[in-house]
Amino acid sequence: IKEKIRESRKKVAQALDISEEDMGKDPVAEQRAGRDDLMMRGLQLQKATEAMLLAGNSGDKAEHERAEEIYEAFVAGLDNMGKADRGITKLLDKTFQQASNDEQLRALLGGGDALNLGEAAKKVAENIEDRFENFDPKDDDFLEKIASTTKDDLQQIKIEYDNGSDDIAGQISIDINNPIFKAGFDWGAKFIKDDLHHLGLYNPSDELVKKIKRYLADEGKIKPGILFIKKEKLKDAEDEELQRLYKKIKIFEEQQKEKKEKEDAKNDDKIIKITPPMSLYFQEEAGYGQVTFNENQTMSFKKYKIEDGKFVQEQEGDKRVEFIYNGQSWQPINEDEEEFSIDSDGIVHLSQRNEEAYLAHQRDISGWTKTMPRIGLDVSMPEGAKMSFITIKKTDDTYILHDEVENHHKESKEAYTSISEFIQRQCQTNWFMGDENGGLAFKGTINENGQYICDTSARSGKLVVASKDMFDSSSMMDFMPTSTRDAGTWEIKSVNGTDILIAKPYNVKKYNHDDEGLRYEIFSLKDGKLYRGDFEPKGTKHIIPSYNEIAINAIATEIIDNWEDFSDQLGQYKY
Repeated sequence: IKEKIRESRKKVAQALDISEEDMGKDPVAEQRAGRDDLMMRGLQLQKATEAMLLAGNSGDKAEHERAEEIYEAFVAGLDNMGKADRGITKLLDKTFQQASNDEQLRALLGGGDALNLGEAAKKVAENIEDRFENFDPKDDDFLEKIASTTKDDLQQIKIEYDNGSDDIAGQISIDINNPIFKAGFDWGAKFIKDDLHHLGLYNPSDELVKKIKRYLADEGKIKPGILFIKKEKLKDAEDEELQRLYKKIKIFEEQQKEKKEKEDAKNDDKIIKITPPMSLYFQEEAGYGQVTFNENQTMSFKKYKIEDGKFVQEQEGDKRVEFIYNGQSWQPINEDEEEFSIDSDGIVHLSQRNEEAYLAHQRDISGWTKTMPRIGLDVSMPEGAKMSFITIKKTDDTYILHDEVENHHKESKEAYTSISEFIQRQCQTNWFMGDENGGLAFKGTINENGQYICDTSARSGKLVVASKDMFDSSSMMDFMPTSTRDAGTWEIKSVNGTDILIAKPYNVKKYNHDDEGLRYEIFSLKDGKLYRGDFEPKGTKHIIPSYNEIAINAIATEIIDNWEDFSDQLGQYKY
């Protein structure tokens, strides 16, 4: 056994390109004493591993499972190292060389992209080594610079992997003009911007960052996560912008809690039976929806919104009519009265929607103060308030249409009358999915007149990212649409003679309506006009928080009581 342990230590030392004697030393202490190689070797391996985990986590497996699998791949590479092989780069070579010949290992490391990812991991290791050569080890920010720039590498790997890039490693390079390399770099501003990025504020103004720095000046050195650590200080600020920032943080944190609760609900195998008559309530922006399971085995849905200072039921003309494809034609979904059945396990079956649903993870929230993640209001929950999560699973492939697609290239904004016309109009630089800054378009080619043309006779193709690049950063008016990279695929699927265009971005969640399940955007003709909608494959799951009547009444009362202030902020929190 001792001999096996010694042989293992020898191999690890060989892979790290250090002596066996150095195996037991503290790399941080050695670095402070002026020796950098141990720290460099450790960081190379750590960050290269993170690079592989990033891609591995694009799948469905939990992070700890992927970590174990990546470890297995490293062990295989370690065992394959020859006597003359030294260093982490060689270890990575052997790891991915092994993976290319071993189907199981190849699957562990991302399937067909295993070697691609291996090159990216090696590039990260090389970048770390280069940075150690370029930085002064006596610099107080030495380790922060290493960690920060490597984090940028890893984020770039994630972006390129999600977007299906054919050359992940080629996208990672050291930018010697990066301000982080310069003396006196403003780490405080960087950490604040990083926190704002977490909140979805990707382009905060310099004035906002300076304002935050000034306000937090008496809190000592600004560290990563400062906005979350000191959010209560922002709450007391007289500045309205900082107060709004506090509310944004509260909403973000509540959203993270809700995500965690949804994960817990996924693993909760206790089904709470739905016993008619029974109503469930769901928060929707500044309103709520009510689903009622009636004794006559029908389900009805009502939506309430604020009007004249009180909640009123949505009128017939306000409702968005949805159409579901029943295998032969598009049929309207009747939300006023839909038939359902309940099996012996307490699972509700909705045949019209191809869904089954059940309640789980119910808890008494009496006495809780909950920050509602959609609106940022703190609500004190009264006695008897309850919250549960309803899990909805698709029992078959489901196609639903909900809105006409207007042709914004025409002044009258007429609806499209064919899929081919729509593809050509949304070709390369005009996007059909995203926001005002950019989104997804159909990939095309440039003709002799310099115009982008898409093959409208094709039944499948590629999607690209189309975005706006500013000519002048001082002006928000000068934009030029550009296309940068492949972002997914599309296909026209014939379902019993009905053509349905399905857009499948590589990064589905980025363009999804929510962060749950798998939902692709679709386009199809109904009554001679093009509609957009959603395709959810069989087995897709959504988990939605729901409340009882006592809890939703407390939420509604809080919204009404704060409506004057709240309505001014709703949907306006942007920088």
